[in-house]
Amino acid sequence: MRQIKFRAFIEPLNSMIQVSKLTLATSGDVMVWINDTFYFDGHEAHLMQYTGLKDKNGKEIYEGDIVRVNIDELPPYTTVGQIVYSAPAFALKNKSGALESLELLIMNYAPEKVLEVIGNIYENPELLEENNV
Repeated sequence: MRQIKFRAFIEPLNSMIQVSKLTLATSGDVMVWINDTFYFDGHEAHLMQYTGLKDKNGKEIYEGDIVRVNIDELPPYTTVGQIVYSAPAFALKNKSGALESLELLIMNYAPEKVLEVIGNIYENPELLEENNV
């Protein structure tokens, strides 16, 4: 079973931080707690869930991460995309916006051999531009 955990990009701090606690406000908004301070998800905080996968460098892969996929077999396949949640599973959204099933991709290849986290959409959005492959 995969471990359920979250991190968040906190805009006022301009930082990616591991979330210590989540609560639900009476308004229905999710409150992201970092130590004794809370931020509202979707406003000051952007919540990202752990996929349960690690890349080839042992780094945990979260929703919002930008990953490079590199399969050296014939035919070779290389792409860069963003990890997104598309019910009922995580997917890879490529530069053109098309979704590729992450489950199907890793069914034949171990994620720790073909995936590499190269950034995230909040700190490195330029990695998704067409000329950055």
